[in-house]
Amino acid sequence: MSTFITNSFIATLEIPGQHLNLLNTLYGGPAMATELLGSGGFFTGRPQQRDDSHLLGYRSKAEVSAIEPLQLFFLGSQGGYAIFTLDGSGHLHSCISKNRVNLLGAVAADSGERTLFNMTNDQGRIITLDDLAGDKHLITLKTEDEKHIGGLTLKGSNYHYLSEVSDNYKMTFELKILERL
Repeated sequence: MSTFITNSFIATLEIPGQHLNLLNTLYGGPAMATELLGSGGFFTGRPQQRDDSHLLGYRSKAEVSAIEPLQLFFLGSQGGYAIFTLDGSGHLHSCISKNRVNLLGAVAADSGERTLFNMTNDQGRIITLDDLAGDKHLITLKTEDEKHIGGLTLKGSNYHYLSEVSDNYKMTFELKILERL
């Protein structure tokens, strides 16, 4: 992946009226969900607990307060942006990637598991940092597979996840640019 540091930036990403972060941050501890095992209506085993703490999700600001927005590093490349979380000292912490069931989560920055994202404007056109005058913008996100990012709930879980979704379920995000590189 060739990168374009001049098209890279640090920003926060939020959802209007919601906190967006890793589930363990949103819920103040491990985010355990029940994995329901089933196949074609047949019972195939006892429900298993799954740790979803590393997955991205959202929670109403009315339910919880005082959660800092997730700081992200958008690394520009020819195919879109690789998105990394930053730790408290501004260093790369983890990479945002989709898993085998298309949920977005944080993986080790050096894992090689990267999903590229494109930002789109309200007309659906792909935009880059060069198209963003000012620091606050409403955008949607698409994966390199041309699927929108939106909210998803799963059977057996009380959490709201970010995932690839159909166009009808895409979310609008508030992008606040903190630093242009």
